[in-house]
Amino acid sequence: MTASVDIRSKIVEMFRRDLIGPGDQDTDLALERLNESPSRWYLTGFLAPAEDPLGLDGEGGDDDPSAQEEMEIDVEETDSEGAGGAAGDNEEPEAPNTRRRFLPSSIGLTVLLPPEVKEIEARISWGDYRTEPALPENILLPEPLPEEFDEDGKPKRNSRPMVDWVRTPKDRVVQITVRDGRGEPILIPESAAEQRRGGGLTLETHSRTFKYDTPDGGQEEVRALTVFLVNRRATVHRFYSDVSFVFQARLELALERGFHPRRDLSGTRADDWDLRVADLHYRDVSEWAVGRNAAAGWDQDEDALGTVKRVWTNPLPTAEVERVAPNEDDEIKSLVSFEMEALAEAASKDGDTLNALIAKLPELYGVWIDAERQKLTPLPSRRKETGERLVSEMEQARDRIAAGIDLLLTDPTARSAFRFMNLAVASAARRRNAGPSGDPSMMRPPTWRPFQLAFILLNISGLVQKTHPDRETADLLFFPTGGGKTEAYLGLAALIIAHRRLTASGVLGAGVSVIMRYTLRLLTLDQLARAAGVVCALELMRTDPKNVDERGRRLLGDWPIEIGLWVGSDASPNKLGGKGKSDEKTAVGRVRRYRNGRDKRAPAPLKACPWCGTEFSPSSFACTPNEHAPTNLEIRCANTNCDFSRGRPLPVLTVDEPIYRRLPAFLIATVDKFAALPWVGETGAFFGHVDRFRDDLGFFGAAEPGEGSPLGNGWSLAPPDLIIQDELHLISGPLGTVAGLYEAAIDQLASRKVGDHVIRPKIVASTATVRRASDQIEALFDRSATSIFPPPGLDRTDSFFARTVPTSKDPARLYMGIAAQGRGPKLVFLRSLTTLLAAAQAFYDAKAGSGGTLNPADPYMTALCYFNALRELGGARRIVEDEVRDRAGRYGTQRCRIDPPDLPFADRQIREPMELTSRESTDKVALAKQRLEAIFEPGTESVDVALATNMISVGLDITRLGLMMVQGQPKTAAEYIQATSRVGRDPARPGLVVAVLNLHKPRDRMHFEQFGQFHRTFYRSVEATSVTPWAARALDRALAAVVVAAARHVDPLLTPENAVTELKDSPQVRQDVREAIVARAPAQMIAGGHAALRTAIDDIIDAWISTGDDQAAGGNQFAYAKKKSPHRLLHMPLEPDWANLDEPHRKFVAGRSMRDVESSVALKVRDPHGNTIANADDLT
Repeated sequence: MTASVDIRSKIVEMFRRDLIGPGDQDTDLALERLNESPSRWYLTGFLAPAEDPLGLDGEGGDDDPSAQEEMEIDVEETDSEGAGGAAGDNEEPEAPNTRRRFLPSSIGLTVLLPPEVKEIEARISWGDYRTEPALPENILLPEPLPEEFDEDGKPKRNSRPMVDWVRTPKDRVVQITVRDGRGEPILIPESAAEQRRGGGLTLETHSRTFKYDTPDGGQEEVRALTVFLVNRRATVHRFYSDVSFVFQARLELALERGFHPRRDLSGTRADDWDLRVADLHYRDVSEWAVGRNAAAGWDQDEDALGTVKRVWTNPLPTAEVERVAPNEDDEIKSLVSFEMEALAEAASKDGDTLNALIAKLPELYGVWIDAERQKLTPLPSRRKETGERLVSEMEQARDRIAAGIDLLLTDPTARSAFRFMNLAVASAARRRNAGPSGDPSMMRPPTWRPFQLAFILLNISGLVQKTHPDRETADLLFFPTGGGKTEAYLGLAALIIAHRRLTASGVLGAGVSVIMRYTLRLLTLDQLARAAGVVCALELMRTDPKNVDERGRRLLGDWPIEIGLWVGSDASPNKLGGKGKSDEKTAVGRVRRYRNGRDKRAPAPLKACPWCGTEFSPSSFACTPNEHAPTNLEIRCANTNCDFSRGRPLPVLTVDEPIYRRLPAFLIATVDKFAALPWVGETGAFFGHVDRFRDDLGFFGAAEPGEGSPLGNGWSLAPPDLIIQDELHLISGPLGTVAGLYEAAIDQLASRKVGDHVIRPKIVASTATVRRASDQIEALFDRSATSIFPPPGLDRTDSFFARTVPTSKDPARLYMGIAAQGRGPKLVFLRSLTTLLAAAQAFYDAKAGSGGTLNPADPYMTALCYFNALRELGGARRIVEDEVRDRAGRYGTQRCRIDPPDLPFADRQIREPMELTSRESTDKVALAKQRLEAIFEPGTESVDVALATNMISVGLDITRLGLMMVQGQPKTAAEYIQATSRVGRDPARPGLVVAVLNLHKPRDRMHFEQFGQFHRTFYRSVEATSVTPWAARALDRALAAVVVAAARHVDPLLTPENAVTELKDSPQVRQDVREAIVARAPAQMIAGGHAALRTAIDDIIDAWISTGDDQAAGGNQFAYAKKKSPHRLLHMPLEPDWANLDEPHRKFVAGRSMRDVESSVALKVRDPHGNTIANADDLT
């Protein structure tokens, strides 16, 4: 049976044959005959004569009518690259490239040789195309034909005969003498064009010797040799210019004794720790050649043996990136139990029973560490130092895992929390896998992956013991995308929620236990559904009659365990509304509009029940107890067999107002949302600042005086215990800088002093791409110690908990690069996408009706196209909707050679492309994900082409997808890795990534010419992130907002909306806020040091007090945010009223988003008559 990996190989082969042309292996095409010029048929891989003026303007004016369609696409508009990485997808494009482009006239290779080498062999192969019928030379001359006149004496229009083009393969071997400097050109024998005398192909060389320092402290001398194959044939008239072109050009160099490897030694003597680790990890990776105007290739078997004797140019480079997978070897699974329900059962008994199941985990890790230590002996001294530190970090991780197990043995409460965690994650997994109609009990018992259980055990001590030293360590879960990071920290979240409930009776265990933060909507929505399943399981266990103590009290407390989504109003309404308040911004208005069909957006950004998977219906959403005075938006499953239907709503909160009162145990939020802290008094409740309670509503703090009854005995709720920051690499740049400042307030509000200890939340972060993580975490979270898990091994392929899976076992993700000098990027995109779509359709049709099994071509039927900026995507959308749709619809029928007669492609009807960008509503994004998950079938809502920006780089976890096109190299390697990891997540459906590169941009050219080496080492290329919260510009922008956020919530007297003038009577608040901020700030990072920062904070507080006094003197009621200007303290950036404020008052500019830089401007493009212009939205 044909597998998807075989289909992928065939698509790549068909892509090469269609856009590059025949290679040595394509004997059937060696003498092919085409009915159009080869330079139109083929996209790249050919060389124009160096002296040909046609090479100066790429696709100049052409009399060939078949060229017109491509010329219209091949227009060099402003090429733009978004910022990649953490930047938004609406970045300003770069300055346009020059319109003047050059067709390539040469390709080359640079190799390293032993200095004593005097001669190497070059093999040159290519294809010449001659016209049929043959044409006289005078027609082929570049000069115009002699002018002829008709009988009226008027000049005749010169007509040129239409011809076919027949290929002739050529192959020559030449010996190159190696000498210093520039060598004499070598004319390749019999290389002139068949139908045009003069000139030929030449080899031109340059060589020099140099010395470099080796890792062991010695020196080595090598020779660098560059060889170019140049087309110096005589030129031909542009109508028949392909006569003098060289197609499928290939230069191969051979040296029997072997070439010298080129190694990246930049990190050998570096001080940067990450560079030193990379130097150790990639010590066995060599580059044997660098392409020039092409990529370079060599034999991988020879590479593995350490002696490469042949290298060659490659116009269509490919590279495999092997999958990194959790270590689930039989040995570890036979000695350690990872079955969740078995662990829960053991935990319900005693410590010894549990210990018997998991005690071997740190022991096995220790044995592996001992083996790693033996690898240190042969290493050079510098690398040995790096390895010794890595071994030390492994031992620390092992000891922390063992300490976590010891705690479970001796602490019954921790063991009970561990039991509830395992049951919750297992129940959620069973229910999710069973689907709406399946039986959860029939599902395979859920298991932890070893790294997941180890990460939980490693963190238990710091979570449940608030004064444990590990509490102050930020733990970073560093694992490739798709490896299971989410389940690991969901386990931690379930554990600490259960532990808090077990250690506080009644409602006192309520409050926000876990805050999980993201940067992008797509990621937040995806994680909501996954986390909500675990919370559903915890809530069911809370109400289970079996889970009570000897006095009949619920072990997990009396207040519901809920999850809250705290995001912007586009995703979910921020207000409930009610009588007289039912517009589309309120929950009441959204529910009504959704029920009557006036709005397709669901009131909550969930499409299906997170517990059983049944899709919601309009009746699933209801404002309770009624729509006139609602207190909550409740969601119920439409499946009456679901546990959360009828009388029991899902424990999911999506509206801000009930979130502030019900205080969900698990709060999922975007980073931006915390900019609300100075604006909204109720946000202080997240940090346990509540002292009153009401059964039907929830908890109340100082922002809502007079509501509820006291909790009793002066109790308040505990602050969050765990903060999870997923995709840490995205909290960088301007967003990370501002977020780092707000963290000063968040950390102060979430801290409590117990004796001499200041108890802060545990920080857990995760990412698949990171560099200088310790610096970033310290700048963001003020945690001086960062521990990466799993600690790297001495080899990049093995860290015990994660191992690289060889291609022989699981197919790797395949990257393929396509670039065409002299052709515009839009034409390259058009031709590449058309070929991929038509090829996938051909294989899909060939495998259709194979009898109930999934069509192996399905992963490649949806092309996910990635763009660096919205403007690029807008232009591509027009191409897809017009040219790609038109061409694909006839490609199978019309894309055929005269000889051999073939029909390799299939016609394909392309439907409307899908868009996944920031300009799409949250509801559309959620729907788009559902459509992408759907198996491709004609007549359904499955997707042919999806156009996306960096919005998909994280959070798009769809195992079906197998094909991606990347238009232009993203500006950061981290963004490239993250984005391309969206495809090929299932080994049975391996991914194909086609990188469409623009050789007219230096970065794209570099990545193309070193395509293989970059992909073999691209984790080494990840850039360090920049977070500078104490920079002068950052303080100007956000320090006032942070001071207000901290002061307003740290003292209950200052929290109410109208208590803004009370600050002058609270000198302790001034001191506490000032010193808390100053204590976080490194003095060397601030102009003027701590003294200057103290002065700046005092100036802000003085301005706050004087502004309040001025307002009070005028008899005005002054508020934080809910009055008209100037009778409120806070103002948005660039708010028009800001200019009319007094100078002290102007300091209090606070964005409602951490990304706010300037106000948005709506641009409505119209023609001179005021009519809408089609596709004009692409300009905004």
